[in-house]
Amino acid sequence: MGLRICWLPAILCFPPLQKLYDAGARNFWVHNTGPLGCLPRIIATFGKDPSNIDEHGCIVLHNRAATIFNQKLRDICLQFLAQSPEANITYVDIYSIKLNLISNSSLYGFHKPIAACCGYGGAPLNFDNWVPCGVTKDLNVTIVTANPCNNTAEHINWDGTHYTEAANRFVADQILTGNYTDSNQNN
Repeated sequence: MGLRICWLPAILCFPPLQKLYDAGARNFWVHNTGPLGCLPRIIATFGKDPSNIDEHGCIVLHNRAATIFNQKLRDICLQFLAQSPEANITYVDIYSIKLNLISNSSLYGFHKPIAACCGYGGAPLNFDNWVPCGVTKDLNVTIVTANPCNNTAEHINWDGTHYTEAANRFVADQILTGNYTDSNQNN
């Protein structure tokens, strides 16, 4: 499945934003996507070939696609601002925050940055597509259960897709510093 990028004017690419603006909304928060290639479920599926993996253990092409998507999203926001004189957009760079967290996980008190806390399979990912978090299954006459880890505060990823409460708290704290936000305003 390819990445679909809209090359039309922002109004046509982002109709929900335009619809909200037309209804009177003027202040918008838009955050980009995180490093999708660092999710255990993506690594488990696309990480069989070591040439696809970067120095953090993430899938290069998925992170490249996320970066391209984020640039186009930013461009759409700027187009929307140019066409919407009273709009204000706060654009948040979630990608950089999450990649920093994964890249420097030990500095922030996290262990095994690309492993799921609640999963099955052990290191390095503790993730199996056939045994989701909290589920017990029969795998070739062996009963297995995807259980949560003992200390969720030390893990970035919860279940192969979602971040733990501790990781989300880190992300929120970084957003609140203002270092990862760009407020584009029409005043």
